Amino acid sequence: MTDTLFATNLDYITTSRRDRIAGLRFPLPVIPGDGGFFPRSFDKEVVFQNIRQLLLTAKGERVMYPSFGTNLRAAVFEPITGALLEELRSDIANVISVYEPRVYVKDLKVVGGTDSSPNTINVALNVGFTSAPFEEEVIDVVIR
Repeated sequence: MTDTLFATNLDYITTSRRDRIAGLRFPLPVIPGDGGFFPRSFDKEVVFQNIRQLLLTAKGERVMYPSFGTNLRAAVFEPITGALLEELRSDIANVISVYEPRVYVKDLKVVGGTDSSPNTINVALNVGFTSAPFEEEVIDVVIR
């Protein structure tokens, strides 16, 4: 009888938490005296932080994942041309479709720097969620 009760409770626990997304907060803050616990993020915030990590990670930077990341940081030091911006746009769309299946890209704008700040790339990413009941959001990332 206890086996049946345990299985019922375990099933209830797993189904009640299925729709919740949890992860570590990015960037990882240093909180002294917090007892060693890392701050956590939930739901949309986790997905947005994962996309920022994906965009700010250079290709080849992650061990055993050579295609993880983008070339945004390296592109800041290149002459910003229309071809470069289109290449970055394509790279960002491809890497998000591979490594973040919880979202789909609705609109993506990659814009080069201005006269006052030439070595800057602005990324405006409008995403929708594939299965979670969240509204679409715009994520802005500035690479300097």
